[in-house]
Amino acid sequence: MGAPYIPPKNSLFTAWADNFRDYIDINFAALFLGAPDVAAIDTAVNDWDAAYALIANPATKTKVTVAAAATQRATTEGVARLYASQINANPSVTNGQRAALGITIRDTSKTPILPPISYPVLTLNAALPGSHQLAYADSLAVTGKAKAFGGRFVEIRVQVGGTAPTDEATVPTVAMATKSPLVITYGIPDAGDNAYYFARYISPRGAPGPWAPLLTFGII
Repeated sequence: MGAPYIPPKNSLFTAWADNFRDYIDINFAALFLGAPDVAAIDTAVNDWDAAYALIANPATKTKVTVAAAATQRATTEGVARLYASQINANPSVTNGQRAALGITIRDTSKTPILPPISYPVLTLNAALPGSHQLAYADSLAVTGKAKAFGGRFVEIRVQVGGTAPTDEATVPTVAMATKSPLVITYGIPDAGDNAYYFARYISPRGAPGPWAPLLTFGII
């Protein structure tokens, strides 16, 4: 998406992320987003705000809280980049909206990299108490775990419990993976429920590829 638009300094990132969340909360329909998208963004940014508050306060800044904040920043930034890319790739979104969000204004003079026609196949490497270790491989690849050309991220959406979802749009995004394997964590109350997974590639400009078939893994 051109030059970096997310500030590297945590204090500036917090201000950027809060503005990104607040603008989307009010204008999500005009940005062609839905309620599950708003919920995913709110959760990611609110979790970062809480983690940052602990390291910004000398009384609560410890090795543990610093490490937790670094992990949460990576998660929040991944979710923000996903939606920033998706919004930026939409030709119906105006440059004024992009500027208000604080994202890079799209350079339409470049030839975009199209999303893959294949999809990521998730496999469960290990089911541990409160977590799943997942790996992915391309649906058209014979061997290896590399993403398909044109796939910058593997977007993973998960529904916990309930009946198996049939509409991916109703399921929240929990990860924007760039490396395999990866770990998805769950809370203690989730034990015994099923986790329903959808996955797809996202191109560098935010264009999505096709969804992989729904997968179901039990949570222990």
